[in-house]
Amino acid sequence: MSKAKIRTLTVVILSVLMIFTGCSFQIDHPGRIGSRYWISDDEQMFFYFPAESGTGKAEGLIVIDHAYCRDIILEWSGKGGEVKVKDGLYDLLFTADTVTNEDEQSCIFKIKPDNSGFDWPETISFKLSSQVPEKLLNRDPRPEQTSLDLWILQDFAENDWSDYTKITSGFIREYYGKSYKPSVDKNGTFIDPDICVKYLISSWPYYTSRQCVTNIYITDPGVTFFGLTVESTVDEFDEVLTKNGFKRQIRDTDLDPSAEYKESWCNSIYSVTVTRRSDKCFVDINAPVLNRAGAEHSDNGTW
Repeated sequence: MSKAKIRTLTVVILSVLMIFTGCSFQIDHPGRIGSRYWISDDEQMFFYFPAESGTGKAEGLIVIDHAYCRDIILEWSGKGGEVKVKDGLYDLLFTADTVTNEDEQSCIFKIKPDNSGFDWPETISFKLSSQVPEKLLNRDPRPEQTSLDLWILQDFAENDWSDYTKITSGFIREYYGKSYKPSVDKNGTFIDPDICVKYLISSWPYYTSRQCVTNIYITDPGVTFFGLTVESTVDEFDEVLTKNGFKRQIRDTDLDPSAEYKESWCNSIYSVTVTRRSDKCFVDINAPVLNRAGAEHSDNGTW
């Protein structure tokens, strides 16, 4: 029997076995199913194939750590299911092996270890959809149950600041939230109201980068973020933030001995710190600048 006939017979046998065993047909390249939208289960990422045939590069959007939106390009290798996910500047975000289930119209990215600096999950699961979730279309990264009118890393230029009170203090550019009005002492210095929200504006991720919200200070118990408030317990903070990809930090009480407690959680971009002092709780959400010497990546809104 010729080699060609053997290969044909093998394919037929495998096909019959899959039919009788109820196995789903798995392929590597999700573009072979169709050109609709692939939406991640957590709705933090989507991609699609611009060509109707579903071949070639895919395009999409990813929200990193509920804070930063980046356009993405996905490139599959010629063989197998390896995909490289890059941002709009073609900087590599991560590489993954992909398995697509045609019957279930699902796809899984098995992410390979990298040195991108981001804390990617081990896998990302996708389902086919006829439309993109509104939050992704609007490029709104803020987490569910967040009532703040601005969010961490929101671009300064995209907001109307006319209803915000600017705090004048040297080179610091900071604003009170819309509904908070400070008092003024005899020296003209603002005094915080009993409850308030303040937004600090600075460059991020480098000193040469765009201006955005890099710190949010909260004392108002009526404000929610991730469904939490300043009055939530430390255990509640830990449960909710851990579920959202944060890691709890080791507390060093010597750094703030006046605090009854001070607990912090970090992801790969920003931190959330809750502090209780003098029977009053407050929260800082902070995105630190990544370098102090200027940046190679002087950008226009991207890294």
